[in-house]
Amino acid sequence: MEARQRSPLKAKIQLIEAEGLWALKKLEEEGGAPFDFVFIDADKANYLTYLERLLSAPRKLLSPGALICVDNTLWQSQVLPHNVDTPDGSTQAIREFNDHVA
Repeated sequence: MEARQRSPLKAKIQLIEAEGLWALKKLEEEGGAPFDFVFIDADKANYLTYLERLLSAPRKLLSPGALICVDNTLWQSQVLPHNVDTPDGSTQAIREFNDHVA
Protein backbone atom coordinates (compact mmCIF):
# COMPACT_ATOMS: atom_id res chain seq x y z
CA MET A 1 0.00 0.00 0.00
CA GLU A 2 1.29 3.45 -0.90
CA ALA A 3 2.22 5.83 1.90
CA ARG A 4 -0.45 8.31 0.84
CA GLN A 5 -3.13 5.62 1.27
CA ARG A 6 -2.05 5.18 4.90
CA SER A 7 -2.14 8.91 5.58
CA PRO A 8 -4.90 10.29 7.79
CA LEU A 9 -5.14 13.07 5.18
CA LYS A 10 -5.56 10.71 2.23
CA ALA A 11 -8.93 12.23 1.32
CA LYS A 12 -7.16 15.56 0.74
CA ILE A 13 -4.35 14.16 -1.42
CA GLN A 14 -4.85 14.31 -5.15
CA LEU A 15 -2.21 12.49 -7.19
CA ILE A 16 -2.26 13.45 -10.83
CA GLU A 17 -0.22 11.35 -13.23
CA ALA A 18 -0.57 12.85 -16.69
CA GLU A 19 1.27 15.01 -19.18
CA GLY A 20 2.01 18.12 -17.14
CA LEU A 21 0.74 20.94 -19.36
CA TRP A 22 -2.44 19.01 -20.14
CA ALA A 23 -3.01 18.36 -16.41
CA LEU A 24 -2.55 22.04 -15.51
CA LYS A 25 -4.97 23.12 -18.23
CA LYS A 26 -7.52 20.54 -17.05
CA LEU A 27 -7.18 21.72 -13.44
CA GLU A 28 -7.77 25.32 -14.51
CA GLU A 29 -10.85 24.34 -16.51
CA GLU A 30 -12.34 22.12 -13.81
CA GLY A 31 -11.52 24.40 -10.92
CA GLY A 32 -9.67 21.62 -9.09
CA ALA A 33 -7.69 24.12 -7.11
CA PRO A 34 -6.29 25.79 -5.13
CA PHE A 35 -3.48 23.51 -4.02
CA ASP A 36 -1.35 23.88 -0.90
CA PHE A 37 1.51 21.78 -2.26
CA VAL A 38 2.66 21.07 -5.81
CA PHE A 39 5.49 18.69 -6.69
CA ILE A 40 6.83 19.10 -10.22
CA ASP A 41 8.47 15.93 -11.53
CA ALA A 42 8.11 16.03 -15.29
CA ASP A 43 9.99 16.67 -18.50
CA LYS A 44 12.75 19.02 -17.51
CA ALA A 45 12.54 21.09 -20.69
CA ASN A 46 9.14 22.36 -19.48
CA TYR A 47 9.93 22.94 -15.78
CA LEU A 48 9.93 26.70 -16.26
CA THR A 49 6.67 26.52 -18.23
CA TYR A 50 5.02 24.54 -15.42
CA LEU A 51 6.19 27.04 -12.82
CA GLU A 52 5.03 30.05 -14.82
CA ARG A 53 1.66 28.40 -15.51
CA LEU A 54 1.16 27.69 -11.81
CA LEU A 55 2.04 31.24 -10.85
CA SER A 56 0.10 33.05 -13.56
CA ALA A 57 -2.95 30.89 -14.21
CA PRO A 58 -6.08 33.01 -14.70
CA ARG A 59 -7.92 30.69 -12.34
CA LYS A 60 -5.80 30.43 -9.19
CA LEU A 61 -4.12 27.04 -8.90
CA LEU A 62 -2.24 27.81 -5.68
CA SER A 63 -3.47 28.70 -2.22
CA PRO A 64 -1.83 31.64 -0.46
CA GLY A 65 1.45 30.38 0.98
CA ALA A 66 1.48 27.27 -1.23
CA LEU A 67 4.71 25.32 -1.52
CA ILE A 68 6.08 24.31 -4.92
CA CYS A 69 8.80 21.65 -4.92
CA VAL A 70 10.67 20.79 -8.10
CA ASP A 71 12.48 17.49 -8.57
CA ASN A 72 16.00 17.13 -9.97
CA THR A 73 17.11 20.74 -9.47
CA LEU A 74 20.31 19.63 -7.77
CA TRP A 75 23.25 17.90 -9.38
CA GLN A 76 25.20 15.58 -7.08
CA SER A 77 23.59 17.37 -4.10
CA GLN A 78 24.59 20.83 -5.33
CA VAL A 79 23.20 23.49 -7.62
CA LEU A 80 24.66 22.77 -11.05
CA PRO A 81 27.70 25.03 -11.43
CA HIS A 82 28.11 26.94 -14.69
CA ASN A 83 31.62 25.63 -15.29
CA VAL A 84 30.31 22.06 -15.80
CA ASP A 85 29.73 20.91 -19.37
CA THR A 86 26.08 20.31 -20.20
CA PRO A 87 26.02 17.10 -22.22
CA ASP A 88 22.25 16.92 -22.67
CA GLY A 89 19.14 19.04 -22.96
CA SER A 90 17.79 18.02 -19.55
CA THR A 91 20.89 19.32 -17.79
CA GLN A 92 20.68 22.60 -19.70
CA ALA A 93 16.96 22.91 -18.89
CA ILE A 94 17.66 22.44 -15.16
CA ARG A 95 20.41 25.06 -15.32
CA GLU A 96 18.06 27.56 -17.00
CA PHE A 97 15.30 26.79 -14.48
CA ASN A 98 17.67 27.32 -11.53
CA ASP A 99 18.94 30.59 -13.01
CA HIS A 100 15.39 31.81 -13.44
CA VAL A 101 14.26 31.09 -9.89
CA ALA A 102 17.50 32.20 -8.24
